[in-house]
Amino acid sequence: MRIEIEGMPHGVPAGTYDVEPVQVIQNAGGETVMRMRFKPQPPPEKPKEYLLVEVEQDWARHTMDRLPELAGITDVTVHGKGCCCKNCPWGGNHG
Repeated sequence: MRIEIEGMPHGVPAGTYDVEPVQVIQNAGGETVMRMRFKPQPPPEKPKEYLLVEVEQDWARHTMDRLPELAGITDVTVHGKGCCCKNCPWGGNHG
């Protein structure tokens, strides 16, 4: 049996990849050929940084609603007074 895989990116090293069956045929020489399609892999996750922004209390919700419109922002959360985030660069609550 011969296996043909379509959509295999150029330069992909040997290994285990997700493929989906497309069809099984008999070629002109009577050989069974299984055609498969390479499932593209998601791109690797980009490293992230945390940005602490201090905002006047009256503007917190408004600012939170607007920030996701900016490129590269993946999450916005309003915290209480001081820093309470587990990723706090200062290591705890400094309100």
